[in-house]
Amino acid sequence: MILKKLTTSFIAAGAASAFFLTSCNSGGNATVAKNEMILTQEKDSIAPWFVGNKITKNGVVKPADSLVTLESDADFHLWSWQMFLWLMSQDDKAFVFDSAGFFDLSEQDELLPNGTDSKNVRFIRNGQAGMMAHGVLMSQDKEPTINGSLVYYGIHVNDTFAYYVSGQKNNDPAIVAMTDFPTTKPELEVIEAYAKKAYGANITTPEALAMEMKSSWVEITDEKAGKEYITTQAYIPVYKKDSTGKKWIWDGKTRRKAFLAMVGFHVVGSTAKHPEMVWATFEHEKNSPNANYKYDDHGVTKEVKNFTSAGLPIEKDWLFYDVKTNMKNANIMNMTLTTANDGSTIIKAEPSKSISAGSTYRISPYGNKPTEAKKNTLLRNINKSIRGQLKSGDARKEYFLVGSIWTDNGVPGVNNSVPIFAGSTKLANSTMETYTQYNNCFDCHTTQKGLTLSHIAPVIKPLQLPKK
Repeated sequence: MILKKLTTSFIAAGAASAFFLTSCNSGGNATVAKNEMILTQEKDSIAPWFVGNKITKNGVVKPADSLVTLESDADFHLWSWQMFLWLMSQDDKAFVFDSAGFFDLSEQDELLPNGTDSKNVRFIRNGQAGMMAHGVLMSQDKEPTINGSLVYYGIHVNDTFAYYVSGQKNNDPAIVAMTDFPTTKPELEVIEAYAKKAYGANITTPEALAMEMKSSWVEITDEKAGKEYITTQAYIPVYKKDSTGKKWIWDGKTRRKAFLAMVGFHVVGSTAKHPEMVWATFEHEKNSPNANYKYDDHGVTKEVKNFTSAGLPIEKDWLFYDVKTNMKNANIMNMTLTTANDGSTIIKAEPSKSISAGSTYRISPYGNKPTEAKKNTLLRNINKSIRGQLKSGDARKEYFLVGSIWTDNGVPGVNNSVPIFAGSTKLANSTMETYTQYNNCFDCHTTQKGLTLSHIAPVIKPLQLPKK
């Protein structure tokens, strides 16, 4: 489904004149204001995103048209929000990201198809990315969790991503000739042709281009306990504790079915002129506090204080923060995860630590330096507007866009290029990059330092070709 038209009202900070942003049909260019704007709460500004052009509780949202050129920072953040609302749209069977046309990545690097006949096993990872020994996060003993919970992670891709990577691995000449993720209609048509020829498959939402996603979840007692969360059921690892309690071991096989509540979600996708992909992340509003930060109020810089001068959180109801913890003792890793040669997974307490919950906060609110009032203001207002328009009881309303990052010069590291970051240049998710928040997405997702733009693309096994 292609979004035909979206008109959103903007006003300049401290000014009264209105500007308009219009996303046109596939291949068109967006008309944008040239300076930073603040999104106002125009009554039906996101209504065109919804099927039926009306905002409804738990209503199905259409994907953003990624073939449309994004220009302003607001364009990228709005693309991120629309994609999140689309991916979290649900029919009577599944969320979009968990439906046919999407795949989950197994521990064996296989793409597992979703759908009504799928026997997919998801959310079996407990280690965070970015470290040789992966940091492990545990929630506080608070609702909606059961005596605190490990955080479980899933990795997901759409069909365009899956067939593009499979074509690369299967040495299809037309796909191999593509050096980056698709950003144009002709490149998309190459992938569509390959999917049809090799697999007899149609791309379900081609206008979304290539997407990969990562999700984070905590265990809850039942679906009712997570009424303010996006929830699902899945099989999770069963760990056995050693006699010291400082080591938990999963044999790589034993699982149990559990109810899970989503606490974080990465939305990553290629768009027109951006093969490096737009990297956006969302969190539940009750996860963690922000550091103190500044914003602009009609030309006056103000500060939001989330911590006292003594370093204690002002608000007390956080899933990942113990209110008695001073912020100087937060974001410290208590345990790590490693995988043994036999396929078992080991969670081990750090020296002088235990396998237990720590406290985490967002060092860079909205993915920006706390002092970047202008950027913080834009995201504050976009979040306020979109969340304000979503209907009460729609769980998507409880999440917010931390930020989005992209580059102004393509894939970072190509031809030894130094990336020119744009958007939320300090972006991190407190449930996924808890212990590496001083980096941003492109510090790891780059062709420099022996790394790759997508860490999963090089290791993914191609989809199995149909038997002839």
